[in-house]
Amino acid sequence: MRVCYVFLSLLGFIAGCASLVPHDVQSQLAPTGTLRVGLNLSTTLLAARDPKNGEMRGVAIDIAHELGYRVRVPVHFVGYATGQLEQKIGAEEWDVAFFAIEPARAEKVSFSPPYAEIETTYPVRNDSAMLHARDVDREGVTVAVSRGAGFESALASLLKLAKLLRTGGFAESIKHLNDKKVDAVSGLKPQLSAYAKAQPGIRVVDGKFGSVEQAIGIQKGRGAADNYLRSFIVELKESGFVARSIDSNKASGLTIP
Repeated sequence: MRVCYVFLSLLGFIAGCASLVPHDVQSQLAPTGTLRVGLNLSTTLLAARDPKNGEMRGVAIDIAHELGYRVRVPVHFVGYATGQLEQKIGAEEWDVAFFAIEPARAEKVSFSPPYAEIETTYPVRNDSAMLHARDVDREGVTVAVSRGAGFESALASLLKLAKLLRTGGFAESIKHLNDKKVDAVSGLKPQLSAYAKAQPGIRVVDGKFGSVEQAIGIQKGRGAADNYLRSFIVELKESGFVARSIDSNKASGLTIP
């Protein structure tokens, strides 16, 4: 277990952790005896593999470990590419998943309150006349979005004049931008800003078109576990656990709603 996680756990609500959770909560969260946690590995701000030791790290990882600690079960991470995590709802591959809250998903899973949110914006080519996020929605503009992204449906509703082109992922979207097949790419602002710094022909516009709330999702019909997750996330935010995790993981760009 990583040092930062141990540190966060020790600073958590130890008294609350000491009491055993009800059996129905444990059985609904980890029916196999292991808490299987679904992760979208493309959202590296929340979960990423440490290049030095191969271990998973990030705010979502810290929260998942804390959940497993309190429920008294081991944690196993199951990683997916963009869009694949949602496709596995009902496939019994994971017990809880770290999702962006999205209305269509909420029809299939129950969400905890958000533990963090991330601003969304657009990178464009340097020669683009678009300077601010509000400049993007106009006639003749095409915006790329990764199919299955947590903000896909919100962006589709937001854009009234610009066209939306759905792609297989960020790499494909950027290729379309470089090939001048699209005029802008949509995505999470912290990741886009870091990417643009290393790409001389691309810049990120000012402002944002929205934000994505991040939460834990569990399949519907598991009421006891659902209620537990709701109170669990509220406590982690109020205790400062989430804030400490953001700080220790240097997750610049995450804010607590």
